[in-house]
Amino acid sequence: GLNCLRGRGAAMGKEEREGAPCPLVPGSAPLRGKAGAKAPVNPGGQTFPSKWGWRTFSNPARSDGLELLHWEKIGPPQEYAPSRFNRSAEVLKYTDDEYVRALASAEWSKQDTDQVMKLAQRFELNFILVADRWTGPPRKTEALKDRFYGVQRKLAETRGLCHGQGGPEDNPDSALLATPYNKDWETQRKAAIERGFSRSKQEDKHEREILEAAARIEEKQRKRKAEQKKKKSST
Repeated sequence: GLNCLRGRGAAMGKEEREGAPCPLVPGSAPLRGKAGAKAPVNPGGQTFPSKWGWRTFSNPARSDGLELLHWEKIGPPQEYAPSRFNRSAEVLKYTDDEYVRALASAEWSKQDTDQVMKLAQRFELNFILVADRWTGPPRKTEALKDRFYGVQRKLAETRGLCHGQGGPEDNPDSALLATPYNKDWETQRKAAIERGFSRSKQEDKHEREILEAAARIEEKQRKRKAEQKKKKSST
């Protein structure tokens, strides 16, 4: 093993001897950073590693103030990196007066509407969980979703939150008006998926045969058009 390492050192080129990192496996290319970047060099021409310390950190997503320890580069204190993923859904909340003036519905009581809003915020707009935790009168997931987005859209309209400059990218609330939730379309879409999953093997085979036949017809039409175009260009 030592002789192999000596032989490897003797075979190293000038560039490798002048500070390039050694490969993990003899004969393989040495590992480098991004775009072959080297470690920082001090005025004396020697490389030096980064300094690391065993430091405490806290997660802004927690409300109990828990502090843990981890290794991090020594330098100015920085925010806990994964905290950038701590994003909560912003749910518009209404007052009693707003509910009476703009949100009252014959199909929904205020108590049921309050429960939809609380569950939607608690479960980050995951309406499968909202429907699972729902304790009011029996309602489908689409109905709960329709009520939530209907309330949010109405609040955005009455408060003038959707009249800013730009499109939905610049003003996310405007998407509530630009692309309203369509309960009927969602119900039809799910019904179509259910029909697709419940098809028999014979029905699947028949559909594949139809698609294959349609593909053959389209291919013949393309070839015929290509031949006609070639004949016209030659005359």
